[in-house]
Amino acid sequence: MVNILYCFDNNYNLQAYTSIVSLLDYAKSKVNINIIHRQGILLEDIPKVITNHKNLSSIKLNKFNIDKANFPNIENAHVSEATYYRIYLDNFLDKSVDDILYVDADIVFLNDITKVIKDLTSKLRSSDYLIAASTEYLNTTSNNQRFNSLNMQSSRYLNAGVMLIDVVKWREQDVGNILLDVQKRMASKLIYWDQDVFNIYLDGNYMELSEQLNY
Repeated sequence: MVNILYCFDNNYNLQAYTSIVSLLDYAKSKVNINIIHRQGILLEDIPKVITNHKNLSSIKLNKFNIDKANFPNIENAHVSEATYYRIYLDNFLDKSVDDILYVDADIVFLNDITKVIKDLTSKLRSSDYLIAASTEYLNTTSNNQRFNSLNMQSSRYLNAGVMLIDVVKWREQDVGNILLDVQKRMASKLIYWDQDVFNIYLDGNYMELSEQLNY
C-alpha cells in the first residue's frame, strides 16, 4: 500500500483532482490518499472518478485547523498558505502511517509509481535519512548567495514538490516543531516558503530521488 499526501485549497481543487486521477489510473497496487485542505472538503465534493476508482484504498480528508499558524511571505505570491501545511503533517496523519509521499497538487503522473515507491520506502527506512527528494540545483558561483542567505553548508538544494517522508523518524525527532522554529527564525529569508525551511533544516542531508519521480 502506498500513502500519498496532498495539501491545497479551493484554488487548486481541479489541479489536485487531475493529479489524483492520473496517479490512480497508472497505479498497479492500492493507494491511500490523504488531503489537508484550507476550506475543508467533504467526500461528496470529490469527483466520483476518484472515490469509485478501483485503485483507491482509502481517502482521508482533513480541514487545516491549527490555531495561530504563521505563513511567512505569501502576500502577492503565486502560492497560498497551503504550501506550509506539510510542516504540520503529523497533526493530521493517522498514527498507523509510517511513511508518505508528499505530492504538489499540480503534479501529473505518467507511469505507475507504486512499485518504485515501495522499494524506495524500504531503502529510506533502513537509512539515516528522513526524506528522499530531488535536487533542484547545486551551489555554484551564480547562486552561492542563496545558500549563504539560508546559512546552508551543503552544495545541493532540494525541490519539495515531491518528497518521500519517513514519518516514524519525523515523529521520533519532533521534526514538525523543529521546522516551525526554523520558519520563525528565518522568516525574512524565506523566498521559496516552506521549501526553504526544509532546505535550511536538512542542509543537503536527504536521499536523492531519480527523475522518474520528479521530472
